[in-house]
Amino acid sequence: MTATIRRHDVHAPASADFDPEAYDCVGVFDFAPEFDGSETQRRIETVNEMLAQGYRFGGSTTGGCGHCGTLIRYGALMIRPDVKEMIYVGETCLNNRFDGITKAEFQRLRKTASLNREKMAKAAAFELLCDDNQDLAYATYASNIFDAVIDDNGTRFGHVTNTAWALETLGDISRKARQYGDPSPRQLALVSKLMRELTVKAAEFEAYQAAELANRHVQHTAEKAAVLVPTGRITITGTVVKAVWKDNPYGPGGSVKITIKSAEGWLVWGTAPSNISVDVDRGDTVTLTATVEASDTDPSFGFFKRPVKATRVAAGA
Repeated sequence: MTATIRRHDVHAPASADFDPEAYDCVGVFDFAPEFDGSETQRRIETVNEMLAQGYRFGGSTTGGCGHCGTLIRYGALMIRPDVKEMIYVGETCLNNRFDGITKAEFQRLRKTASLNREKMAKAAAFELLCDDNQDLAYATYASNIFDAVIDDNGTRFGHVTNTAWALETLGDISRKARQYGDPSPRQLALVSKLMRELTVKAAEFEAYQAAELANRHVQHTAEKAAVLVPTGRITITGTVVKAVWKDNPYGPGGSVKITIKSAEGWLVWGTAPSNISVDVDRGDTVTLTATVEASDTDPSFGFFKRPVKATRVAAGA
């Protein structure tokens, strides 16, 4: 036989010190919210606030109603200032024994719980639907596909491939399927059709990008090959595109190295003559006579040496 524990605390129904008018309600809570943690967080914050004010839990220690001990799903947090204690009280006890508590908060919690269960059921149904229809699962990413940036200019995939309508339709069908859970066979067939077309478009665009890259490479190579740097003892006139100081690795001092670009497009690199090295800078136009040798790896680039008759024709902008 199980022994009955007789309670003597002020919250017990049989206690001579129990006074329903001595309590204040500081919140009504759902102890098992199904959808998110905001309800639990709200309860924790309320309890912590009461603890900070010196209140402690009293009454039944069964984890249910602090008045009668019954397990509860929804409960009001009641505080009793005269003993600085708080208890959770279920709706039945509130209606029968405590004064001034309305049913509105309990009705709100029950409604919220019902809506959350409905959301969870719809989410689970949509996941099952996507398991059976993989194209529908991919359709949920339609907006991400449309907004995918394909170049440094910020161009969007949906614009350049003319797939805006298809992606918008896929997104619309997937949103409604998530919301209502009952796409028609015709809608699912349209999703699969659009996904196949989109896959083809993506492959065509990828091939187009690869071809464009190859063409630019060929064009660049051809342009560089067409602009051969002249060799031998020549007069060079062009724009300084680079000017840097280089230390002498074998002793004190150093020299200014410059890269000159001609009007034809070829470039030469070498040591700036002393009469212009102090002032020469990027953007300046210079002329000089020097011996040029072409690079072994780039026929449009060369190295000049033994420069004479150097002149800084014009300063850069």
